[in-house]
Amino acid sequence: SAQEIVGHDQEFGLTMRAEDAFDLQRQLRWMLDHSDARCQMGKLAREHVMSNYDRKYRVQKTLEIYDRCLRDRGV
Repeated sequence: SAQEIVGHDQEFGLTMRAEDAFDLQRQLRWMLDHSDARCQMGKLAREHVMSNYDRKYRVQKTLEIYDRCLRDRGV
């Protein structure tokens, strides 16, 4: 979903209307004009990905799910 990609409050990026070149142009202009916000979005996006999609993190979470399922089944 768009929220997953750009964040709930667009903290990782901006959304635009599908197939709307003018909206794309407007959002690109905003990004160019707001370098501090653009850099902050990039920083927050990287932190979000590293904390939620890091390979080691995902493997650990998957193992926890398997472990919980095995415990629930009494194995």
